[in-house]
Amino acid sequence: IEEIEEEFSVEEDKSGIPADETKEKPLAKLENENSDQMKVDLAEILEHKEMTRIIEVIFDYDIEDFAKMMDEISNCRNIDDAYTVINNTLAARRINRNSKEAETFRSIISEYFGHK
Repeated sequence: IEEIEEEFSVEEDKSGIPADETKEKPLAKLENENSDQMKVDLAEILEHKEMTRIIEVIFDYDIEDFAKMMDEISNCRNIDDAYTVINNTLAARRINRNSKEAETFRSIISEYFGHK
């Protein structure tokens, strides 16, 4: 779980320009707040008791693919778009869309969009 959280951590600005000297400070602050909020939400998802089983069955412990899919889901505007991402991932991995793990994962993601 720590590896996945590291994948979603906010990277520091490496431009060397202090934040107070940038012209778009309010926007940058907003983006960082959104990123911090997303990290918290992803951490909550990862702490769900069924996530280890989901990562095992759906992703065969491929944390990189899981992280990519979660990144795609975090960019979705609504639950229907997220379900499309999930269903495409399941199809690509030849996982039954109606399996217990697939249904549980959709349920966890729908909770995330309910709190978003």
